[in-house]
Amino acid sequence: MILEPADTPARAARLLVADDEPAIVDAVSRYLRHIGHEVRTATTALQALTAARTFMPELILLDVMLPDRAGARGDPARPRSSS
Repeated sequence: MILEPADTPARAARLLVADDEPAIVDAVSRYLRHIGHEVRTATTALQALTAARTFMPELILLDVMLPDRAGARGDPARPRSSS
């Protein structure tokens, strides 16, 4: 099923898609680009942090369980413990 936007956004937003599942990153970023947004992607938390600092997205679609960081409540600069 291909979703067609009802209206094109008034302006393109800068969006960051961060997920460790390549199929999710691909599908979400393709659709967002299709409707006119500028999209960057990341498959690790470290890549997401770097992209957030350099690309300055207006919105981040984030998998909070990325394997290389602590998640939404943890310190994003500290590696996730293996508990």
